[in-house]
Amino acid sequence: FSSYQKSLLKSGRAEAKSALTQIAAAEEQYKFSNPTYSSSVSGMLPTSKNAASSQTNGGLYTIAISAATSTYTITAKPVSTGRQAKDTDCQYFSLNQLGAQKANNNTSGTGTDTTAICW
Repeated sequence: FSSYQKSLLKSGRAEAKSALTQIAAAEEQYKFSNPTYSSSVSGMLPTSKNAASSQTNGGLYTIAISAATSTYTITAKPVSTGRQAKDTDCQYFSLNQLGAQKANNNTSGTGTDTTAICW
């Protein structure tokens, strides 16, 4: 990759991190009024043009939420046909109810831990 392409990929990561942070805040607001966290992405993506498809506002990442009564994990993975799919370092982002951030070089979250590079 050229340095320009690498810069584009690095800047695209901000979209995933921003969405995860915004959804974490929305989860805490939801939990304040409900007995459990929400596992629905719908309504959790602020100002998203793509909320129905669970994509971030710019369409670079797909968001998923795994939630229970007292825990949640929000994940972001690059859209397979999008620019960020070429970001081989950061194929998986996650954030949980404790604020623990994780990144990985595999969309399953089971590859090399790249948290230090991606977050």
